[in-house]
Amino acid sequence: MRPPADHSAEVLFLRKTPYQDNACIFTGLSPELGRMVFYLRLPAPGSRKSSTFLDLFQFVQVEYRQSSSEMCFCQNGTILADYTAVANTRNGFETACLLAQFALANVPPQLAMPRFFQALRVALVRLQTPNGIDTNGVLTGVALTYLNEAGWLSPLEMTPAEAAQCELLLRMAAGGDIPALTPQVWSNLRQWTQSRLLDADCKEIRWE
Repeated sequence: MRPPADHSAEVLFLRKTPYQDNACIFTGLSPELGRMVFYLRLPAPGSRKSSTFLDLFQFVQVEYRQSSSEMCFCQNGTILADYTAVANTRNGFETACLLAQFALANVPPQLAMPRFFQALRVALVRLQTPNGIDTNGVLTGVALTYLNEAGWLSPLEMTPAEAAQCELLLRMAAGGDIPALTPQVWSNLRQWTQSRLLDADCKEIRWE
């Protein structure tokens, strides 16, 4: 019998790695606890034990047991929201993977980033039906939210037009309306944002 869970957290699963024949390692993001890693043992073939099927791009309430390392032992998971439909289109899935790589590379354990977390969830909802959505806009909004929450965006270092534009895009990333911009404008905004990510020494920003 496994020891009981002693912790619980809401986690967005952003990476899934099969481990041996009967387990998976999930890496995800918690709005309050930053990057988290979970070891999940899968039910044996033919087992009568019921088990919620956990997968990549799900928002899960995880009951877990803490260990002495970053790895936690998942005892149970309840799916709160499912974004696996991002895999229905190549464009949506590739963009979701870029966001996942960026998040896991730049948010360490124990760093609370609730606004960035919310922007990721909003982006995944939009990427489930990406037709008509410029993915440059999705990437730009999430990245600007990260920069803003991490203290890398200062209106004092921008022109008034840039500051107003950033405010509009931050509202979009939080769930507001998507501005009706041309693909070229979105591309320019992505490049502007990428230059600031480089200034902040961020990793995994190859969004070409």
